[in-house]
Amino acid sequence: MRMRVFNGVVVVKGHVWGPTADGDVRLIVDTGAAYTALGRRVLRLSGYDLTDLRDSVAITTATRVEQWARINVERFGVLGELRSNFPVLAQDLPLAARVDGLLGLDFFAGHKLCLDLREGILELT
Repeated sequence: MRMRVFNGVVVVKGHVWGPTADGDVRLIVDTGAAYTALGRRVLRLSGYDLTDLRDSVAITTATRVEQWARINVERFGVLGELRSNFPVLAQDLPLAARVDGLLGLDFFAGHKLCLDLREGILELT
């Protein structure tokens, strides 16, 4: 799959399905992130209720430890792979990032990920 590099980060397209809607998302491939995260706006537009999320994960950032809510999405597709009942963290990224979320290592578990930055190709096998 062709990938794009914006401001030094790899960005891929994905798709999220929810209870009432589905839509395309732009995701930063983040090999330093243990978990995949989607913005709260994307999750709300897909029909998820974020008012009473009880499951959370402690995330260590560069400056502190934060609690991020976790929710399972009905279906989540990226790089030709489709996951059902996939857990994602509900967290907004800064608007300047111009993406809808982060694609973390949990999505790649059990697969081989190859990034060819020279040719602009990302393969997941």
